[in-house]
Amino acid sequence: RRAASSRRGAVQSPFLRARPPLKAVIFDLDGTLVDTPQAIVDTLQATLQPLAGGPIDPEAIRSRIGLPLPEMIAVLLGVPQDAALVAAAVDAYRRVYLAEVTPRTASLVFPGVREGLPALRRSGLRLSIATGKTFSGAVNTVTAAGIAAEFEVLAGYDLVARPKPDPAIALYVLEKLGVRAEDAVVVAAPRRCSITSWPRVG
Repeated sequence: RRAASSRRGAVQSPFLRARPPLKAVIFDLDGTLVDTPQAIVDTLQATLQPLAGGPIDPEAIRSRIGLPLPEMIAVLLGVPQDAALVAAAVDAYRRVYLAEVTPRTASLVFPGVREGLPALRRSGLRLSIATGKTFSGAVNTVTAAGIAAEFEVLAGYDLVARPKPDPAIALYVLEKLGVRAEDAVVVAAPRRCSITSWPRVG
């Protein structure tokens, strides 16, 4: 009788009744699946120091990882985002990153990611990425990392009108997946502009 009562109590738990089945996971990329933040810091320092006339504080860079690159560079240089200097710095950064970081991205994948992503898919979860990179930058990174096949949807800031921390990019991903916000979870490194800063999607 006690066992039956315990089972009834578990089934009737308000938490269990309220929690919907999880259908999808939206991952951030830099600092979540691949350990690229230090590479980003190093590349931005090398790119911006000649333009800034001196070294850039690495913590000022690190705290802004997740912002769209033009916005980050404009803030770090203290100039308007539409300044020609920003466009030139963005081009220079991307050339250096592609040449020096992309070839070693596979070695920057966090431990457990290669095994964990397929396991999540086998459990029935649909996987996607929402990142502060451009769409092409996201494609390059997951391809170089060897994990591109695990994701149904990749979204960069250039696919939405408002980048992170606005929830537009997560809502874009959910629409592409055909999944409701309450049926999805976001996995991201806990930093200021990460999607974990969104109070709630939906």
